[in-house]
Amino acid sequence: MAGERGRLVATDLTLTQKVGTAPAEEVSLPEPAETIDGNFVAAVVAGTPLCCPAEEALETIRLLEAITRSVAAGQAVRSA
Repeated sequence: MAGERGRLVATDLTLTQKVGTAPAEEVSLPEPAETIDGNFVAAVVAGTPLCCPAEEALETIRLLEAITRSVAAGQAVRSA
């Protein structure tokens, strides 16, 4: 998926980001059981700490929606 500032490449096991002209680098992924929305619900229900600030969570959701649109369309889409 390509955006204004770079590109994300996801496989079943890895996530790589390339920002501008910098070399591509692998992004650490959370444990399979942890999700942004699951973490938020746990924070509300049990008071557990959030895994990231709300703005970062919102940006993650935007990226996930762009990935979903990309898969549905079978082509690269731009993220906002």
